[in-house]
Amino acid sequence: PRRSALAQTAVLSRRLALITLRDPTLYTGRWLFALAGNMFFSIVYIGARDRAQDQVLPRIWLFAWAMGGVAFLSVIVIAV
Repeated sequence: PRRSALAQTAVLSRRLALITLRDPTLYTGRWLFALAGNMFFSIVYIGARDRAQDQVLPRIWLFAWAMGGVAFLSVIVIAV
């Protein structure tokens, strides 16, 4: 019999939790790279903290890098 989507999600979530408990370095490394990347882009876009009209686009780019960079780190883990 075929499992429902909810049952498959439960199985995959349990497996992921088990992998995380057995080897937490995977998420620790991802967290450290996310921290370093966000700090780097925050320094690059330090002028974007001024609330002026000419800083709107740099501020949007900073938010895009802060959110998108962390999301791209999860793509790397798929092959593992």
